[in-house]
Amino acid sequence: MSSEVGCQLLELTKFTPESHDLDFILIPGIGTPGVNEWALLSEKWQREFRSLSTGVRFWEFRHGITLDARFGWQQLIDSGNELESQLIAFCDQNEADRRPIIIISHSLGGIILKQALNRLNVRASQNFQRFFRYLSQIAGVIFMSTPHGSSHCEQLTESCLFIVQHYAGGKVGRQLRANLKDTMTSSQGPSMISKRFDDTRVGIEILSIFENNSTKRKNYHPWQKQKHLVVCSCVISIRILLWY
Repeated sequence: MSSEVGCQLLELTKFTPESHDLDFILIPGIGTPGVNEWALLSEKWQREFRSLSTGVRFWEFRHGITLDARFGWQQLIDSGNELESQLIAFCDQNEADRRPIIIISHSLGGIILKQALNRLNVRASQNFQRFFRYLSQIAGVIFMSTPHGSSHCEQLTESCLFIVQHYAGGKVGRQLRANLKDTMTSSQGPSMISKRFDDTRVGIEILSIFENNSTKRKNYHPWQKQKHLVVCSCVISIRILLWY
């Protein structure tokens, strides 16, 4: 499935088992390594999944956002809106099976997911009978290194701007930070998206994985630590699978 804004929900067919009872949708961050580099898809963990009685099918929501001079928060809004549309289409196409869905997002990809769930929740509040079934099919979501905390706006702002500057790098990163700072709390900014998400009760199990201690910036190697976070999320996800 694809969209006019360039988003695609793609099945990672390399990992598709003969039969499956649950779908994982993976949402990469912005400018961060793609899902193919996640430990979740490594041979070690795929063997673990194959050993379970619950078969797992993997999908990637490929948003196509790049951290170049044209990047703006509106792209997160647009991709979140498209993710919501594609989730609805995905559930409709698989309505007969009604397999539960677990969504795993990384970094700013979690802001995209929040926007999608915000919109889906609004639809469900307006037409419960039509749209609540889509929310109920989502068994859980996992946020990995996603900025949170609408009640601590300064912290959320700094986290988002640091991610953008770090992964864009160089002059582009510094310029993006300067350009985006003033729009963080606008209606299109991550702060407002997170606030709406925090104020919403979507009725979905949520797990957020992050560092307890701040990384020393001068020795910052983010993806090395994030790989461990991915493995942690995989362990939790396996437990969820076994629960089903």
